[in-house]
Amino acid sequence: MVEVPVGEPRMSRIELCFGSSKRGRLFRNLLVLFLLLLSSSISITGYWHVSADSTRNVGSNSPYLSTEISSGFDFSLSNSDGITVLSGGSGSNTITVTLLSGTPQTVTLSADIGTTGIAFAVIVSFSPRSGNPKFTSTCMITTSSFALPGSYPVTVIGTGGGLTRTTSFTLTINSQDVKGRTRIALDALPKPGYVNRPVTISGVLYGSWRSINDGIVVGRPIRITVNWDFSATLVTGPDGQFSVTTDCPSTGGTHSITATFYEDQDLTGSSATVSYEVIAKIPTTVTISYVGNREFGGYLRRTDTGSTLPHKPVKLTVTYLLGGTWRTDTFDLQTRYDGSWNLEFLFYWSSATIAFEGDATYDSSSATITR
Repeated sequence: MVEVPVGEPRMSRIELCFGSSKRGRLFRNLLVLFLLLLSSSISITGYWHVSADSTRNVGSNSPYLSTEISSGFDFSLSNSDGITVLSGGSGSNTITVTLLSGTPQTVTLSADIGTTGIAFAVIVSFSPRSGNPKFTSTCMITTSSFALPGSYPVTVIGTGGGLTRTTSFTLTINSQDVKGRTRIALDALPKPGYVNRPVTISGVLYGSWRSINDGIVVGRPIRITVNWDFSATLVTGPDGQFSVTTDCPSTGGTHSITATFYEDQDLTGSSATVSYEVIAKIPTTVTISYVGNREFGGYLRRTDTGSTLPHKPVKLTVTYLLGGTWRTDTFDLQTRYDGSWNLEFLFYWSSATIAFEGDATYDSSSATITR
């Protein structure tokens, strides 16, 4: 008698008996070969027990083969449906991992986007990414805003226990058809403005859409309106800029300037408003000093910029002692090319005042010194 152990039994036993004839031995060998061929896909987890007695080849005492066979691990994948998203959006479906046979083993999920031209614009994630069947996982697909619209095959791959299983569905990306946003940068110079003097209103029209942020918008109309009865329609240039020059109103005050871009087939509308101060007359400053005990002198300037004002009339009023009597006289002078003025004065004086009476553009100013 011969016994060949192979393992511990875990399933029901199949008892097969064969005779010792040539026909019986042939049948036994064929069965063993058949079992060996099955072993590539079926796990043999029991034992083989082989006994033979050539002298007692009768009834239940005939030689027999005892074995145990169990099924191996296997699983399948399925999906709930295809996924449809807007460009720049996301969507999901459900992946189901089902146990077909055997003891559950860990299955890990991954995905393959068949079209390489879209793979860089798509992110696929699973939650959970792995598990023991049976389990379900949410397949989330997120697309970038520059993903091209169209239909693309997606294959979900499950690997585990040395096996690979797949399920496929279609990813459909639709166009967002969303208009780009716009923004206007607006300004007005000089600041402040002065009555009846020029002011330049300018700005830039920016646009943001898809992956472009604050790009310039070319060749689009901009409507300019101000609350001193002026308006104009401009067109943005190759650098997105627009500009117009007009005169400030004849009265001072704080005014509003508005630039508006109206929505069109590609871009949403936007507007910008700035407050602009208009001064009735430009403020001035005049100075006076007594130099070298022999002459009065000084400068006439703009208060806002400090620049001198040439060829402007000024008046010097002096109180002085003449022949034992105090008297006050006014002298008409004019600023020179550099805005300066002077007057030689050799009498003894007690006070002196220089005055600029102003004109249509510049405000008046004065200054006084005493001794």
